[in-house]
Amino acid sequence: MPVYLYGIVAAGPGGVAGLPGIGDPPRPVALVAGAAVAAVVSEVPEAPRAKRRDLLAHERVLRTLADGRTVIPMRFGTVGADADTVRQALLEREGELLGLLERLRGRVEHNLKASLDEETVVREELLADPELRRLRERAAAGGTHQHRVALGEAVAARVRARERAVAERVLERLRGVAVADTPAPAVRGAFLNHSFLTEASASGALRDRVESLGRQLGAAVELRLHGPLPPYSFTTPGVLR
Repeated sequence: MPVYLYGIVAAGPGGVAGLPGIGDPPRPVALVAGAAVAAVVSEVPEAPRAKRRDLLAHERVLRTLADGRTVIPMRFGTVGADADTVRQALLEREGELLGLLERLRGRVEHNLKASLDEETVVREELLADPELRRLRERAAAGGTHQHRVALGEAVAARVRARERAVAERVLERLRGVAVADTPAPAVRGAFLNHSFLTEASASGALRDRVESLGRQLGAAVELRLHGPLPPYSFTTPGVLR
């Protein structure tokens, strides 16, 4: 039967057997052990859909796993063909997985998204830039189509320049407390989506820096920090199937 994968841990006893997993009713969680590493799984008749109930169950299992042990988290929806296939993959990739477990030991992920209030940016740029004010006045006083296009292009250029400057400042500041960082997929409404791997003990320091940056950057910038999270963004891309 197919098995649903929650994560990879070092082999050994501890705290997963019988945990409720995904499904309705919830399927019990078990270990599929290789030699030195094990997969945390539950049997599933088919690949699950992203229902809220199952998403929460997936996160609950990972939180339980992470309480006292290092885990390589699998993203929701990862399914192996069967337990034997997963066990064989664990054996074949044991060295890689042990290395990754060591790299993630005591570390967590935080995700930061940054967005701009463009109206506020434009107001600030108009106050600071006489040339932009002249373009706006010309367009407002019956200017030609070309005048309006020039104004739009100038405004867009200044917004993009602000985004670049903010992104550079944020990344430089937060990399000082991160072990590693990586871009996350683009999302609507955010010009920066970035994940940071930190020591668990540094979570407070990272949050303090984000709050300080928020005050310094002003009302035009919104910074949203999520975490600590399982370090999804810092695991290898392959899955055990």
